[in-house]
Parts: sequence; structure tokens; C-alpha cells
Amino acid sequence: MLVGRMRLAALLLATFVGMVGYGAVVPYLFADIAHTRHFGSGVAAVVYVLFSLGALIAAPMGARLADRYHPGTVSAAARIAAAAAIAGLGLAGHAGWIWAAALLCGGADAIAQPTSAVVLLGWTSKRRHEVFAWRFTAVNLGIAAGGFLGGQLADLSSSRGMLPLFALAVSAEAAAAAITWVATRDRHASATGLTSRPKPSSVRMRDLLRERPVALLLAVTALLTLGCYAQYESGLPTYALTALDVSTRDLGTSLAINATAVALLTTPITLLVRRINPAALLAACATTWVAVWLILGLPLAGIGGASTCLLVGLVVMALGETVMAPVLTPLAASLAPEGGTAMTVASVTTAQTVGTLAGPAVSGALLALHVPAAFIAFQVICCLAALALTPVLARHLPARTAQPAAPGKANRSTAAGPCAAVSRPL
Repeated sequence: MLVGRMRLAALLLATFVGMVGYGAVVPYLFADIAHTRHFGSGVAAVVYVLFSLGALIAAPMGARLADRYHPGTVSAAARIAAAAAIAGLGLAGHAGWIWAAALLCGGADAIAQPTSAVVLLGWTSKRRHEVFAWRFTAVNLGIAAGGFLGGQLADLSSSRGMLPLFALAVSAEAAAAAITWVATRDRHASATGLTSRPKPSSVRMRDLLRERPVALLLAVTALLTLGCYAQYESGLPTYALTALDVSTRDLGTSLAINATAVALLTTPITLLVRRINPAALLAACATTWVAVWLILGLPLAGIGGASTCLLVGLVVMALGETVMAPVLTPLAASLAPEGGTAMTVASVTTAQTVGTLAGPAVSGALLALHVPAAFIAFQVICCLAALALTPVLARHLPARTAQPAAPGKANRSTAAGPCAAVSRPL
């Protein structure tokens, strides 16, 4: 038992360490590429599109690899590829190489994050929601720590000012790869329930889409991503800086408080809601995010201070995140057909990636046209659409899934597959 807990803690540590690099680089990446290195805003914008496109291409591949090979080894290898891609982002001197690195980085992350969750699902036949709450907490603590370090080390006045941050991110990914590999070595496979050669899966995406509960879950996931997560690092900061005229310092402080709130609230909220129907939890998340966008829209009507509304809105957003994060992976795993858990849960990654691709494009167009009210309305409509689908999803859930799990009981005893990383996608 002690060995199992130590290995679980090691895998959570790998998640935390990897996200430190993410939090340190991403807030400054656009400015570094567009202005500090003088590639222009167009090149920088394409980088974010390629992150998501790489993830969209790689997610099904990651699912097949996780079904066929040891997921810990796959995750460690993908993290090494991500480290190489981050180095490319920092050192490339031509737009084409930056774009290639961004595509590789998005694809590697789409494999590394989900396949590491294969191991968690294989190790946690009990208290699965709590374990994924811990994972989500590790993600957000890593983002907060990385953001703090980035704020201390970033120097956007020099063409080489971001190199310390890129070095930090590369080192963090390499360290996370090493920790993941050590924690998931085959010599303890009998203790973890993992095997080095799982049975190959014959389940394909088109088979999953014929399953009504899976299709509904993917629709709800895509809409919630489109209406919130997809805006976290593109539309929301741009809206705050341009439409609300919030200072960069206030924006950074609000984002840091959001990540800290998520880290602090995840475990207690998960314990409170673990008996609630998962579809009802997704509905609660959608409702919370409708409130978030209404709060963020108040300054447009002359109600409330911009910085105050931004801070309050991001704290309320954290509540929705803590409700949603521990639900998706266990729910998707419980809906998986025999031998298709990895593909089922990876399909959630794909749905999130589709939302992440579409969200910045729509919000960017609306904000470029100087119609911030339409930007707010778009997010509200997406969240309301997700809210409308959750009762339909609840009616189509199998009885074993629709009934909340008792404390210490798993929703499905044979689940083992990757999760959609609900953290802000790189």
C-alpha cells in the first residue's frame, strides 16, 4: 500500500512539475514571438492554432498507443518530445520552425497528459474522483508556481530575455518524463494493475459516435470548452486588456488567484459533490460559467469596476472548474465499451481540442470588430447550450453511471484509459 501511494504521489508530482513550465512560458509566449522577436502578431496567433491542431491530430494516436503499449512509457516519451518542441519554440529563428515546434508541442502534450492518466485509472479502482481532483490540484499549483517564476524571470525587452523561461520549461518537462518513467516501471506492474502489453482495441471513433451517451458527452464537453477554457489564454485576456482596459498587473493577479482558488477548492468540492449525478455536475458547471460571463460583462453596462469584476468573475470561474475537472475522466471511462476505454476518453480530448480551435477564432474576430458585448453573448450562448444538453445526457446514462458512486466505490471496475486534460491546453 505504501509503495502504491508513493508511486501515485510521484505521478502527481510529475504532473505538477510539467505544469510549472507551462505556467512560466505561456502567458508571455505571444508577446515574445510577436514583439520581442519581431515575428508579428500573425505568426504568434498561428502558434496557438497549431497547438490545438497538433493536439487534434495526436489525440487518437495517443489513445491507440495507450491501448497497445505501456502507458507510462508512452507518456514519458511524449514528454521528452514536448521538451524538444519547447526548446524549438525558444530557439527557432524562422516562423516555419516556430510553427513546426508548436505543432509538435501540441501533439506531444495531447499524448503525454492523457496517457499519464491511463496509469491513474489503472491504479485507482476506488476513490477515482478524489484522485483526479488531486491531479487537477497539482495542475493548477504548477500553473500558479510557473506563473510566479515567469513573472520574476521574464524580460520582454531583450531578444534573449525569455531564454531562462524556455530553459525552465524544457527542464520541467524532462524532469516530469523521468519521474513518470520511474513511477510506472514494469517491475511493479502486478501491484498497479497495469500490464506492459494491453490487449489491442478494435474500437474506432465512428463506433463511439453511434453511442448516444458518448456523443452527448462530447457535445457538452465541446460547448463547455468553447464557452470557457478556450478563452482562458486568448479571448479572456484580450477582452480584459482592450474592452475593460484592465492593467496587465491586475490581469496577472486575477489569473494567479484563479489558479490558486482552483487548487484550494478542488478537493473539498469534490468530496461534497461525489454523490451527485455527473450530468447534474456538468449542468452546475455550465450554470456557474453563465454567471461568470455575466459578471465579466457588467463593466460594459457601466456597472462595477473592471478590475473588481474580472477578479470576482475568475474566482467564480474556479468553482465551475473544480466541479467539472474530476467528473469527465471517470464518466467517460464508465461509458467506454469493452477494450475501448482509451479511445473513449481520448475522444473527450478531441472534443476539447475542437472547442479550443474554434473558440479563439470566433472570439478574436468579435474582439477585432470591437463588439465586446457580442463576445460575452457568444460565451453565454455556448454555456446555455451545454446546460440544455445535460438533462438529455442524464436520461441516456447507464444506470451504473447515473447513480452516484458511494464513497470508496468505483463507477466501473475495469476502466483504464487516458483522460482529457481539463487543464488549460498548451
